[in-house]
Amino acid sequence: MWIDHKKQERLLKLLVYGYSEAANDFLVHMAREVRAPNSHDLKQGHRGAATLDVTIGTFHKLKTDIRLVAVPDNPVSRKLIVRHSDGVVFIADPRRVEESRELLLELQQNLTLCGYSIDSFPCLILLDARGGDDGKVADVTICATLGVEQDRCVGVDSTKGTGVVDALKKIVKLMLSSISKEEKAD
Repeated sequence: MWIDHKKQERLLKLLVYGYSEAANDFLVHMAREVRAPNSHDLKQGHRGAATLDVTIGTFHKLKTDIRLVAVPDNPVSRKLIVRHSDGVVFIADPRRVEESRELLLELQQNLTLCGYSIDSFPCLILLDARGGDDGKVADVTICATLGVEQDRCVGVDSTKGTGVVDALKKIVKLMLSSISKEEKAD
């Protein structure tokens, strides 16, 4: 989290972690869905990571923006980009369960290296239907297979954009709740 007290602004970093095509599709649909005065253009960021800045309003007297960052496929970049992040949206593919499980394990290891635990870190698992059904059929099965609690899973279709805004709302709530807990502890 970055805070500019002079301007009374806060910038949160939300990672979109998964296969690059799904992560980029998620950002493209997010850009379309929130295309209002509070969103900015989709950009190509550092080390090829696509980014999207979205203003979510004022929280604890600070204007709060979220920078969504599509994590690149490069394992070294994935390890580095996890640092200083405030939340993660992990995109799992129900048709590639084993590969999704390996990527989730990698994410857990990268979070641990940065001093975070996936159990307490704001993290949401998106079950991506990728043009098939709405993803909800796979929720229970894949969540149990991935070792993730059902309430942290949301069905989406990144190719159609179904569910991406609801997923963003849910992860934002988790991130803001985490910030509130940290501020109360201080």
